[in-house]
Amino acid sequence: MNDKHHNLAAPKLNSPMNNCWNRIGIWGKEIPRCEKLEVYIHCRNCTVYTEAGRQVLERNLTDGYESDWAKVYSQNKQEHIRNKESLTIFRLGDEILAIPTEYIMSINDIGNIHTIPHNDNKVLRGIINLEGELKICISLGRLLGLNKAVNEINEKHRVYNRMVEITYQGKEYIFITSEVLGIHSITEKDYKELPATISQAKGTYSKALIEWKENDIAYLDIGLIFYNLDRNLA
Repeated sequence: MNDKHHNLAAPKLNSPMNNCWNRIGIWGKEIPRCEKLEVYIHCRNCTVYTEAGRQVLERNLTDGYESDWAKVYSQNKQEHIRNKESLTIFRLGDEILAIPTEYIMSINDIGNIHTIPHNDNKVLRGIINLEGELKICISLGRLLGLNKAVNEINEKHRVYNRMVEITYQGKEYIFITSEVLGIHSITEKDYKELPATISQAKGTYSKALIEWKENDIAYLDIGLIFYNLDRNLA
């Protein structure tokens, strides 16, 4: 609530309040203490304290009190954003895609990919040493069935390939992106159903479409990606 509503004038009481509990009672510092404490032990048990509470409840409202609160309740309520989710947007070839940011462990500059001898699995690219740990590097584009880029990149647009480390249910993989484009927040209302005309490559691994910079991009199903990676690399 706006601070100005906390500063409404204090309502007037029917009669002056005897706040003896702040002077000679439990919360007071004056000596001698109230003699009634020998009977009631604590001010909250005293009839004076009870009567003061009744006075507060029966107090007269200040001028303008009701109209001030009427204005508060008449204001349009801001929509409460539920299930807000952060997505990382990236490009693979010509395709712009998104995955939940919570599954991304790190984004790094490209490192050396060490190929595995006698490997004929097109999805498995090799092994990468990332900060002293060996990580499996996969081709997400091949898994999704995406074609290589055919569009020329504008010379004024500097492109930086990146290694993206993803994790899901204790498993980790690294894939190479053509470009990491940033972070985008969405809510439930931002999801769009997948049209029947979407390509099989994108449709198989997509949960929905989302709008990003006036374009509809695929929101990837991270669980399905890891499921098929496990099957493909077994």
